[in-house]
Order: sequence, then structure tokens, then C-alpha cells
Amino acid sequence: MKKILCIAALLVLAVILTGCGRSAYEPAEAAEPLVYTSTEVSAETPAEPEPPVHDPTEPTEVPEVYSPEPEAEPMSYTPELAVPIDRASQFFSEIADLFDGDNGELWGFKLHVPILFACPVTREAVANMPDPDGLFESYGDIYFGTLPESVTIFDAVVTWDYFGGKRWVIVPWAAIQRSDRAGRLRLLSHKAFHWHQFDGRFGQSIGWNNSHMNEKEARISIRLEINALLRALRVTGEQRYAAVSDALSIRAERRRLFDRAADENMLEMMEGLAQYTEWSLAPPASPGLVTLMESFADGMAQGISLEHSFGYLSGALYAFLLNETGVPWKDDIRFGGDLGLMLQEAMGIFELTPFGEVPLIGYGYNRIAADEKAWAVTREAILRDITEYTLNQPTLRFYHDDGFGLGAAFSGHRFSFYGLGTVLRGNIDYQDSFGRLVLRNGDFIMHNDGVIMVAALDVEMNGNHVSGANWELELNDGYEVVQVGEHFVVRRQ
Repeated sequence: MKKILCIAALLVLAVILTGCGRSAYEPAEAAEPLVYTSTEVSAETPAEPEPPVHDPTEPTEVPEVYSPEPEAEPMSYTPELAVPIDRASQFFSEIADLFDGDNGELWGFKLHVPILFACPVTREAVANMPDPDGLFESYGDIYFGTLPESVTIFDAVVTWDYFGGKRWVIVPWAAIQRSDRAGRLRLLSHKAFHWHQFDGRFGQSIGWNNSHMNEKEARISIRLEINALLRALRVTGEQRYAAVSDALSIRAERRRLFDRAADENMLEMMEGLAQYTEWSLAPPASPGLVTLMESFADGMAQGISLEHSFGYLSGALYAFLLNETGVPWKDDIRFGGDLGLMLQEAMGIFELTPFGEVPLIGYGYNRIAADEKAWAVTREAILRDITEYTLNQPTLRFYHDDGFGLGAAFSGHRFSFYGLGTVLRGNIDYQDSFGRLVLRNGDFIMHNDGVIMVAALDVEMNGNHVSGANWELELNDGYEVVQVGEHFVVRRQ
């Protein structure tokens, strides 16, 4: 289980399967957020070991801060790129103005970070700051260049050795250009906060597993908790106190049944606080923030999986309610902390309502229970489909090399099943030490025993190039695919 969590922790969502440039962009079907743990990955080098526990007697390292270098001599022409210089410059200016206006008020530090927009087709990229190695050319206050083929371009916070070890927010151009101004500001604010989460201000993140959030009772519970928190934001005084108390009672009962408090807390800290940041800095003018969050909750409930998405909203709701208390709370943020417990203490809620006395009907229990009963039937049908078309077929199998900094781009849906693991269904571009696997419209199964597998039909092997009915594999030197029984295994030669 630990091994598969490590694998899943490194996969990140990217909507990059379309072209770039000035032509109209037709967005693909939106995929749900894919976040198990930190979204910072190394695109080329082995993952660094866990940092040692800090000794209070030792001096504390100053967090990394980047400032733009002096402008280079302007070029005499405007470069023609798949990521247009003028539009990229406009977007960089917009987010810089937003962060200038905040001036560190929200979190106590300024949110300006290195940002890079990239086209996965041409691999051209534009940045708002220079890279330490001077690989990008300058054009006014913009820097541009071409990323190497070894880099998977995806929506994340990354550190690249060839870029001087500098940490970047990277966003595929297709994702940023299709957004309106408010959407761009929210997206980049969210990513900028993630950038700062990795500079040691909030402690160290660890992996988590919230697959229980796909079970019917857990789904019902988290939706009721979120509805109670939304009501709390709509009311004041004793009514708010009662709604928060009910939310915490529902939360405690779920955690008693599933014993996953630490895992839930981690996702809320990681994604909930990033969501809180974007909604705080770029709130909607209409119809209002709470209405926006209610719409978010409705959309989330329609998702195939809640294990990756619930924490975005529940964590943000706890943060907004903590803000309403007037109690200083941001200095106490730690990845291992519990936002619900912090709110309970800030509001002086010393004793929770017994779960049996919580008015669940008032939080939409009847409708939610009916929805989740129907979804449970659908989920079982999906599991049968995965079993028939992948698990019961010959498969290509391999282990993720934990010593390799994995890069992956994924669009589609994901599922988690007890006894099986996590299934990514859709398109995935996966890189590991053995090479690169590109899967189209298939099941990418990360089994609980640590094996990754895809269906292996119509397999053809031609040197370092191996293909199946819906995938292509380019092997690095020193690796091979061998047949073992009806299955195919990637191994070192």
C-alpha cells in the first residue's frame, strides 16, 4: 500500500492533449483534480530523501525567495511563438498586479513566484522570470525558450535541474488561454500558494490515502458536513455555532467509522488552503462567494470520485470560518494539523452534539442518500467493466522506480477500489526510468501490491519500441519487455 501511495502521489493532472498557438482552442472534457500529495515533482532527477527533523538548536533556513533579475537589452524583433509573447505578458502583469495589491496581507508573505506557460506540442515556453542557467532568451521583461523532450509539460509546481534547480509554477498554455481574467487569476493564485507550500513555511507534507471517500457512507457523510459548513457561512451567532457543531459531529462519526483522520487532514491542508487563497484574492463579483462554493459542492457531488476533490472545498470552508472568528490561526498551520479542530477551539465548542441528534434531514440527507445509493450501483458496474476489459486480459506490467523523478500527464477519470487500488481511465503520458508509455483511452491500474498494469492486446516488439492495441512504449537503453505466461513484463536487461 505504501508503494502504491508513493506512485499515486507523483501523478498530476494536465489538460495538455490539444494543440497550441493562436487558433481557437476547443477544450476537452474536464477531468477531476488528481492530487494525492504534494504537486511538486522533479522532472528529471531522483526524488530527494525526506528532510531530517528540525533541531531547534540549529539555525532555521530562510525560505527561498526569487526576485526578477535586471532586464536584458531588448530584442529588435518580436518572437513568433506558440505561446504569444504579448498575451503571456498581459497574463503575467495581471497576476503581478493582484499580488502587488495583496502585498502579503493574506498570508504574511508576498505570493510572487516564477511562472512558466508552455505548449506541449511545440515545447515552446514563456516565463515571467529568468532561469538561473540563462537558457531562455529575454524580450523586455519576458523570457522565452524551448523545453527539452525529456520534460513532460503538465499543470504543477516543478523543480528542474537543467533550469538551475529553480522551482516553477508551470501551466500548459491551453489551460491558461481558455480562461477569462477571473479564472486566470484564481488558477495562478492557487498555483502560487502551492509554490510557497514547498518552501518550509508550513512543515513537510506526507502521502495520504482517501480512497474511503468513494464508499457510499463516507460520500454521504462528507456531503452532509460540507452542507453544514455552507449553512454556517450563511448565518451568524448561535445559528452559526449550531451549524459548525453539527458539521464537526458528522465529521467525527465518519472518522470513527473509517479511521482516516490524518489522510483527510492532509488533503484539506494541501488543497483546501490553496482553494481558500484563490477565492480570497479573486472572489467572484456575482453571484457571491458562498453561492460559488455551493455550485462547487454541487459539481463535486456529480464527480465519479470524491477522494481527490472533497478537501478543496471542506478545507477552504474551514479556513473561511476560521477567518470569521477573528482568532489568529495562520501561524499555526502545519500539514499534520486539523482545520476542523482549529475551528472548534476558535469558536469555543467544547462538546459536540451526539451524532444521533444531528438534524441530518436539514442538511439534505434524503436527496444525498438517494444520489449515493444510485452511484454505488454505477460504481460496481464500472468495476465489472475494468475487470473484464483489463484485469482478465493479458497485461503489460512494471513497477515504478522509486528512485526516479516521475513525470505524468493524465486526462480522464480515476477510481479507487478496496482490494484493487487506483485506476486511471483515459489518456496518460507516463515517464519512468525504463522509458515512456503513452496510453490512449485505456485503464492504467496501480494495484495495491505495487504493480502497474495496462491491457496488453496485439503486442508488437521492435527493439526499443513496444506497442499494444492502445499504447506505445519507448524503452530506454538497458531495459526490455519479456513475456511471462500470458503477460508482458518490463525489466532491466
